[in-house]
Amino acid sequence: MSSMLVLAIVVAVGLVAFFIGRQRAVAQDNGSVKPHSRAHYHGWWAFLLAVLPALLLLAVWNIGSSIYLDRHIHAALPERTADSAVASEALDVSLVKSLAKGLRQLDANIQLPASFAELQPLLAAKGVALATDTQDYMIPIAVEANAVQGRLGMIGAVVTLALSIAGAFYALRQVAPRARARNNVEQLMLWGLLAASTIAILTTVGIVLSMLFQTIQFFESVSPASFFFGTVWDPRFAAAGSGGSQGQFGLIPLLAGTLYIAFVALLVAVPVGLMSAVYMAEYASPKVRSVVKPALELLAGIPTIVYGIFAVVTLGPFLRDLSAALTGGSPFIQGQSIFTAGLVMGVMLIPVVSSLSDDIITAVPRAMRDGSLGLGAT
Repeated sequence: MSSMLVLAIVVAVGLVAFFIGRQRAVAQDNGSVKPHSRAHYHGWWAFLLAVLPALLLLAVWNIGSSIYLDRHIHAALPERTADSAVASEALDVSLVKSLAKGLRQLDANIQLPASFAELQPLLAAKGVALATDTQDYMIPIAVEANAVQGRLGMIGAVVTLALSIAGAFYALRQVAPRARARNNVEQLMLWGLLAASTIAILTTVGIVLSMLFQTIQFFESVSPASFFFGTVWDPRFAAAGSGGSQGQFGLIPLLAGTLYIAFVALLVAVPVGLMSAVYMAEYASPKVRSVVKPALELLAGIPTIVYGIFAVVTLGPFLRDLSAALTGGSPFIQGQSIFTAGLVMGVMLIPVVSSLSDDIITAVPRAMRDGSLGLGAT
């Protein structure tokens, strides 16, 4: 059973519990006892108890199942030798998982061939493309992995649905006029907000630690001196059959290219952005400003990948053809040159420069403006 189907059933159980809990609270409100919470709070408490624990269990079960499946595949793989056809164990596991995903697209009653060369046309007919590194011995491992994944999915679905129904029954039994359903709902929402903020903090910490560990691993293979003072950027690691040749990881070419592109971008963004900010702050009427400023800041909402595609597909070829037409021969501006990248970066920076400059200009107190005019400023 798929996780999306289980999720839909759990939400349906929660909705049923919501309506039943609210109706029971309304039915018990006969006026003899003042209710502590309104009826919809009892419904929401039933919904939350039916949904949240089940979803938490489903998420933990899926993560644990994925880890168990990886270990199961790893244990089923044959021992590696020096002349193994696949480069690494991690790639072995990845290929088996991809093959298992492809096999799920085939008919369950079909007789699978023992050779990947014979299996590949069957997968291609279903629109499944697999890496050519896939080996014959991976087919039975992938079949067993699908079987294990199916069993784990069924067990997880049954346990999740049982927990959801149990939570709904427990909440419905608590419906009473003096039950503190509102306090329970608000406390649970408070814990939810705390969990959300904690996830945001832990995500940031995880990103920093991931970059730190990757950096330490990188400098174990590359000398810091050659990285910070190297003049050649040729990112290659020694691989089998390469004769031990390894690339060079010099930072200076990357830094120089970044500075070149930034310089060209500033040549474009600073004059245009600054002059547009001066116009909007000093000369434009409120009606014109209310139209021009949002229109200019729309550039900041365009995804950067769109700028990149525009530079590669449109601007780069245009500048290359234009430079070739001006010289009558070979172009002096290439399609992927620093000038092209800097020009597009400059257009991206115009909203930042314009908005920041406009805020700075409009933040000047009126007394200082009048004082500057009194001293002779025009």
